[in-house]
Amino acid sequence: MSECDHIREASLYHDGEMTREEASRFEEHLRQCQACRRELEEIRRLSALLSSIRGPSLESDVLGRLHRTATGAEEGVVVSMARRLIAVAAAIMVACTAWTLGVGGRTEAAAAGEPWELTAVTLRTEVSDAQRVAQWMVENLPSENGNDR
Repeated sequence: MSECDHIREASLYHDGEMTREEASRFEEHLRQCQACRRELEEIRRLSALLSSIRGPSLESDVLGRLHRTATGAEEGVVVSMARRLIAVAAAIMVACTAWTLGVGGRTEAAAAGEPWELTAVTLRTEVSDAQRVAQWMVENLPSENGNDR
């Protein structure tokens, strides 16, 4: 086998992302494995090369504007998503309220015309409906405690 199974650990070791125990085991492994030593040396050279490259310097006010713009763009996405979710929630509430109040149509019980069913299903009553409900209760509900009409 031309490559060691531990070769990927070289970058973890270089970046200091190993625990002390893991680093000690890898250092012991490095003493015996030429492939991992070469990999670690290559990572070190690449890191030094990248560190030596200087990018264009930005003035502090330009850098500040850049940071504010990036932060504002991120917040804009969150606010936009929140507005959409609020709109969906409001639409669901309107639909549920309409259904509860009977705007969406009446059930079979309400269509049957029994006053108590009409009142229970639609949650609406008029004076004449209330009178019919009271009359139905007097006529059809069993009397308790011997109190009959």
